[in-house]
Amino acid sequence: MSEQIEASVQALRQLVSDAYYPVTMSGAAGEGPVQVRYVTRGGGWLKSTRGKVEHVAPIRGSRSWREIEQDGRDEFMLVAPRSGEIIHRQFGRTTRIGPGQMVLIAAGAPYEFERLETGEITAHHLPGSIVREILPKPEDLCAVAFASNRGIGDAIRSLCASAWREMAHLDDAERFLIVGNIVTLLSAACRGKGKRGARAGRPVAALPPFARAIEYIEASVDDPDLGPGKIADAVGVSLSHLHALMKKHGTTAGRMVMQTRLDRCARDLRALSPEDARVSDIAFRWGFNDAAHFSRRFRSRFGCSATAYRSQSDSPDRR
Repeated sequence: MSEQIEASVQALRQLVSDAYYPVTMSGAAGEGPVQVRYVTRGGGWLKSTRGKVEHVAPIRGSRSWREIEQDGRDEFMLVAPRSGEIIHRQFGRTTRIGPGQMVLIAAGAPYEFERLETGEITAHHLPGSIVREILPKPEDLCAVAFASNRGIGDAIRSLCASAWREMAHLDDAERFLIVGNIVTLLSAACRGKGKRGARAGRPVAALPPFARAIEYIEASVDDPDLGPGKIADAVGVSLSHLHALMKKHGTTAGRMVMQTRLDRCARDLRALSPEDARVSDIAFRWGFNDAAHFSRRFRSRFGCSATAYRSQSDSPDRR
């Protein structure tokens, strides 16, 4: 989505609300029009919004509980100015950031911001459920500025900039791991900064049970006998606890295994020619031991047979 208009600060409120979240905005009267441009890419697990606002006087904005309740989205936003400076206030902290810096803001809690001058900004949106799965107190990271042009901050910036492009080609387990790693790196980047400081992030190997479960599924999906019992044992939780974890995230262990298998098969069908691997070879490679069962499942997920899917594929790997 891309949009460019000239508008008053009052009209700017609606534009910002459409691109980001509903907010209240104000600016100096009589300062003339405000020119706005924004582009949103990606969606779901990770999206990126890039915008530019040209104005004369500072523009102030805020997000209240009323707007949060009306909107209902549970996200965190990584804000990175490309030019100009912005002041953010949240959870009793105030931070001023410019190019080469980033800050995390919780969209599900009140915050204030002030655009001091014309500038461009990029915001990466992270699902709140994943942020809280990784971090015990994510609010400790909010409104804590860190460098995005060196060290861990540069790694976060690079990962965010490329991750949204790949989300459509990944399965849910892979998406969770990428976003989870971004969040873990965030904790390390903010460590020791701000008055309250941020807790050190857990390494990926020490992720919570749900993350460990999808890691195990990713690593073991070629096992024809992979099922909830094996997953629960590998993660170190009871079977009932595993079912509860999966239900919390809107899925089941069996569904996640099946989805991962089918996505792996689809990926190989795009990458490998019939001379390199037959459809049945690919299916058996990823844990299917019944060709008819694989065919039914594949058609249900992708809307066509595996053979038709392969012939329709225009992946760069096949060109």
